[in-house]
Amino acid sequence: MKQIQENLKQPSKAADRRDSGRVACEAVHCSVGEVLDLSATGMCLKRSRTRMLTFRKVFTAEFRIGDRVVRISCRVIWMRQVGLLHQVLGVRFVEPTTDTQIQLLQLAKRSCVVA
Repeated sequence: MKQIQENLKQPSKAADRRDSGRVACEAVHCSVGEVLDLSATGMCLKRSRTRMLTFRKVFTAEFRIGDRVVRISCRVIWMRQVGLLHQVLGVRFVEPTTDTQIQLLQLAKRSCVVA
């Protein structure tokens, strides 16, 4: 648990106002792209531009956790272009259930980046 607490990032200024701390992730993917960091209220994703997502767009992300698939609704809060082929998105979870939040926390614990 100490490692996870050490890896919690403080919210950045105006672009990302996440209410809870976040955990930097390594080798975590969902149906939308690579998860860069994860918190109880949202995540930051890097994805290719094969299917463009737009500001405020609501979509469903799927995570494989063991033999289970966890689905969660997300809303795009901010986005920025990275090169020609990728974009980074900040998303907020839309009404996540307690069970879903617990499962995502467990995923974050297993994949946190140790500094």
